[in-house]
Amino acid sequence: MKRVTAILMVFLVFLYGCAKQSPMSKTENTTITKETNEFQGTELIWQTIASTLAENDIVFQYHGLKIDGSIDMELLAEKLDFNLKGWINSRKYIRMIGGLKPDDPNTYAWYMVKYPYEEKADLEIEFVYNQTTDEPLYLINVTIFTDNIKTDRGITVGDSENALTSSYGNDIVLSYMGSEHLYYRGETDEKKQIGFTIDAKSRKITKIYIDYNRNRAIDEFAYGSLAD
Repeated sequence: MKRVTAILMVFLVFLYGCAKQSPMSKTENTTITKETNEFQGTELIWQTIASTLAENDIVFQYHGLKIDGSIDMELLAEKLDFNLKGWINSRKYIRMIGGLKPDDPNTYAWYMVKYPYEEKADLEIEFVYNQTTDEPLYLINVTIFTDNIKTDRGITVGDSENALTSSYGNDIVLSYMGSEHLYYRGETDEKKQIGFTIDAKSRKITKIYIDYNRNRAIDEFAYGSLAD
């Protein structure tokens, strides 16, 4: 009997030890994995969350124009008084591929443009362009650098981390925490995302990233990962 009791005690201690070593912990809507990078002194936090953002959370107004993932790039260029085709002819693409299907004769390019100035941009816009027909196809993502643009919840560049978390609550999670910056993100049911980069010292937002069709572009351009 004593021997059986001892075996049970050892088994329970083993289970307890395994539970303590597990890197995964659960909250109501979040699964968190933490990985410490001792060389850089940073901690990465990868969180899987419920898709709770609404479609209007990834829409913003700029120069009186409503910008979302379905906006016509030619209309955007026209409203911004931006010579898109002239810019295309003078710039290098990020990546280029042939037809998206075996019988597709077209060539496509992935471009990034900073507007209105390369050195001092309000926006950084990435989009797919049909080089063969000489027309833009769809918006990939936008990065906002100016405090003249607000999200649907009233958050802008320069706002504090507290203002951000108060406005979005559990609809965003802390996805990265490093020595120089932090990154919060949230997503919609369609996996479109909005992200906020925060300076680690001032705890203020330095840029806002909105992902409309990045996964689609990555798949079509045969990128191995987001890091490519």
